[in-house]
Amino acid sequence: MSLGPGKYDELCSYVLEKSHGQAAVVIVVSDKRGPGMGVKEDFSLAGGKYHINRLPKILRKIADEIEKSNGT
Repeated sequence: MSLGPGKYDELCSYVLEKSHGQAAVVIVVSDKRGPGMGVKEDFSLAGGKYHINRLPKILRKIADEIEKSNGT
C-alpha cells in the first residue's frame, strides 16, 4: 500500500465519515480512473489504537466468504 493520498482517498474519507466507523476500506474494481483502494482510520473514535492492523485478517475472511458464495 502506498503512502499518502490515493485516487480513492476522498471516497474512503466520505464512507468513514458517513458510517461513523473506526476504519473504512473502499475497493474499486472498475472505474474510469482504474482499479484501486482507499484505507482510512478515525483515531479519535479508535481511542488512538491502530485498528487498521486487523485489516489483513478481515480482508481474508471477506475473500473466503466471497469464494464460498461463488462456489469457487
